Amino acid sequence: MVVMGCSHTFGVGNQDGTSWVDIIQARLNRDNKDRLIRVWNLGCPGASADKVTRLLMSTEKVLFPKIILICWPEISRRERLQDIPSDTGSSTPEFIRHETEQTDLHNLYKNIFLSEKYAEKVGSKIFHCFANDTPAVDLKNVYNKFSLRSCWPVWDNHRLSTAQREHVREHDVALDGKHFGSQHHSRFGNLIYDAFGVKIK
Repeated sequence: MVVMGCSHTFGVGNQDGTSWVDIIQARLNRDNKDRLIRVWNLGCPGASADKVTRLLMSTEKVLFPKIILICWPEISRRERLQDIPSDTGSSTPEFIRHETEQTDLHNLYKNIFLSEKYAEKVGSKIFHCFANDTPAVDLKNVYNKFSLRSCWPVWDNHRLSTAQREHVREHDVALDGKHFGSQHHSRFGNLIYDAFGVKIK
């Protein structure tokens, strides 16, 4: 199984073994003791959707993935193919000043399409989730009820007795002070596993 994404998938700022990918791996191998699944975390700090797709395609004859899980980065990022490929985002406004929410979405849709076609070509199962945004993607193998950003603190809008509500007064940030902390990762990993765990097995 390969897991693709940006720094949030890589686990920047979090201790080893606490990222959402680690949560999924631990649950997978606890629930499937007769068939352990090797998980390759290929999260790349600063990655755009373009770079995620390009890196995914490079795994074909190296890792031979049977399962692909992509946590798509912030959709405003783009990859610029210069002498050294680089990703652009909110910190490089001169490169993205002509981009809009619509072009961001279409770029994401393009990359989802390409990753789906890649999975079809190599015979892999593929699943999608999101680090920051939760765009409307109408596929059965997409989890967009919550993103890594929006999954914590827990707060259900309905008034049923099953509503999960937790008053939180402090931000949950990683040790670097920038990325999402262990509360985000723990909840997101469990949400993704609950959504896809049976299909991954």
